[in-house]
Amino acid sequence: MKQKQIARQLGVPPSTISREFRPNVARRGQTAGQYVARIADKRAKKRHKEKRKHIVFDDRIKQTIAYYLRVEKWSPELISSCVDSVQVSHEGIYQWIWKCKHTNTKKTRTHRSLFE
Repeated sequence: MKQKQIARQLGVPPSTISREFRPNVARRGQTAGQYVARIADKRAKKRHKEKRKHIVFDDRIKQTIAYYLRVEKWSPELISSCVDSVQVSHEGIYQWIWKCKHTNTKKTRTHRSLFE
């Protein structure tokens, strides 16, 4: 079947079918250039397993970041790229610093003292 026919039958835009096919078409072997559900499923699971997961920005990570900021005098860029236990983007670190400096809750005051 053509992609437009599949899209019509499923009631979705043809671009949806195209986006499913593009990363999942076999590239070698007897099925080269064809969509094989078994191969597509295997590739999708592999991509999901390897993609970055959401990391909770917990107190342990915050204390580690505060240590590198205060004691080691590292930049957020350096911390996010070099410290394995900190899997937070430099932008996330900058946002946390800004939040600590501009809010007045008890919890953020505790974090603010980590910088002093």
